Amino acid sequence: KPDVDILSSRRSEAEQPKEVLYDGWVRYVDEESGYEYYVNSVTEQSTYDRPKGYETKNDPFGGMRGRKGEEYKPDVDILSSRRSEAEQPKEVLYDGWVRYVDEESGYEYYVNSVTEQSTYDRPKGYETKNDPFGGMRGRKGEEYKPDVDILSSRRGEGERPKEVMNGGWARYLDEESGYAYYYNSSTEESTYDRPSLYETKNDPFGGVRGKESKSTKPSASTLSSRRTARDEPVELLTDGWEKYMDAESGHFYYYHEDTDTSTYERPDNFVTDKNPFDSVRGQIFPGGGGGGDKETADILSSRRADDAVVEEFLNGGWCKYVDDATGYEYYYNEAEGTSTYDRPDGFQT
Repeated sequence: KPDVDILSSRRSEAEQPKEVLYDGWVRYVDEESGYEYYVNSVTEQSTYDRPKGYETKNDPFGGMRGRKGEEYKPDVDILSSRRSEAEQPKEVLYDGWVRYVDEESGYEYYVNSVTEQSTYDRPKGYETKNDPFGGMRGRKGEEYKPDVDILSSRRGEGERPKEVMNGGWARYLDEESGYAYYYNSSTEESTYDRPSLYETKNDPFGGVRGKESKSTKPSASTLSSRRTARDEPVELLTDGWEKYMDAESGHFYYYHEDTDTSTYERPDNFVTDKNPFDSVRGQIFPGGGGGGDKETADILSSRRADDAVVEEFLNGGWCKYVDDATGYEYYYNEAEGTSTYDRPDGFQT
């Protein structure tokens, strides 16, 4: 037989023992060789020989009996360690205690989420009762709420707040318990208590009011951060600025990709007019014509399909295209990687 430690070392963490014996001994079967071996979870000893004086028998109720026929339960920490993160407690008690049921053995055990202590014994003096309104009561019949950080930690990334306040505060509703709580995205603080001096009211135009009832908006960077790749700008300005509308709040904001800057204020000296072809122009061109805004031409060129038709071939590598979305004509030189609205001087077809 290969050294028993070799079998033990290649056992996966998820592998369950075939038998649980007294005093930390468990029996495994090596999948590759088919050999049985025993491991002591306390001393980490491995052996092919069954420990003397130990017998384990499954009773009809899922219990296990060991040495001298005594009822045997595995160490409660073993049950706690194999509990999945998604498993919900069967009962929530006061001061951080919760009750779980181990699916494999059927045993109940208690865990303290604060001290991380595990025990089979129900903590003394604690009683939990679900009331008709979903509230929970604990020691001495007092109303019990789980630690607010527990509610905050199980909030989904895509969950939207029920109310947005100034100073970074937002109100959420925990779906499981029905409790409302407040979370500050700047300080990462969570609380059941509504922050003092803050008031939020949705107005008919989707605006949000906060402290002292003054009109407030979420930061422009917040709106920008939740923009998806499918969101198209409603207006293109020169020098890389783009105007977007946030679908949730209805607010308009401006974003510059190169500097990663977001603002509610329209950038100074930039004007964009839409022409009858639903195209976009920046810094009003002389005479309303196609006066050489190179950056905007680059945008048209960047979205050109690979099979786009060349309207005209010029010498020197220049090609004339028409942008399908705007109807604008522009010129592109593949060798130079240059785009322009102006017909290159001295070039003909």
